[in-house]
Amino acid sequence: MKKILKKLTVWFSILVLIAVAIVAALNYYILPDYVNVPEVKVPAIVGLPRTEAINLLTSKKLIPVKQGIKYDSNVPKDRILFQKPEPNALVKEGRHVYYWVCGGEPLVQAPKVIGKTIRDAKVTLKRLGFVIGEIKESRSEFPNNTVISQSVAPGENVPKGTEIDIEISIGPRRGMVRVPSLIAKTVKEAKRILRRNNLSVGKIIYQRSHNLLPNTVIDQMPSEDALINVGEKVDIVVTK
Repeated sequence: MKKILKKLTVWFSILVLIAVAIVAALNYYILPDYVNVPEVKVPAIVGLPRTEAINLLTSKKLIPVKQGIKYDSNVPKDRILFQKPEPNALVKEGRHVYYWVCGGEPLVQAPKVIGKTIRDAKVTLKRLGFVIGEIKESRSEFPNNTVISQSVAPGENVPKGTEIDIEISIGPRRGMVRVPSLIAKTVKEAKRILRRNNLSVGKIIYQRSHNLLPNTVIDQMPSEDALINVGEKVDIVVTK
């Protein structure tokens, strides 16, 4: 037991001596160097181009650190908007100076105008600060004067004032008809509906079903509202 206590005492003494040596080194070598680091005034970089601001901070032996981008229509893009510490603050050389850069015009999310009338689309775009660009006309299955495409995708973040081209429908070609819904109809009813729309039944594909009555239409090709030529055929899938 005495031997163990003696060993512990020796190790404790060694640890104390090491701690004393570390404290002495901090007091006489490391801390004085840190405390004696020269101080410098933080220069004003707000309003400067980013590259110029970085060069100025570096020349003062300060470390520039970009914090992010903010948008302001009154400040040119890529200029410094904010800084921390404030200008003229006394700091030690090697201090970090944080800054925020202007991204230019505020970004606005492009609205979805597809499916709107041309009048509603114009009102929506102008209200959000967008400029109406080229307006093209195309034949499509959409009703007349309905927007069918836009040059900037809905939800995309773009600067206010961005020009957006739109394409509107002038309706389908003559001699075309929309496919009626045949789902849940009997085969006899489906044929009658198609004849009424100057169409006819094409292939009839039978499929087993434990839930529906036999001869019930459960699918169709083309689908409802598709535009096809008068006289074309519509394939149907029927229960058996």
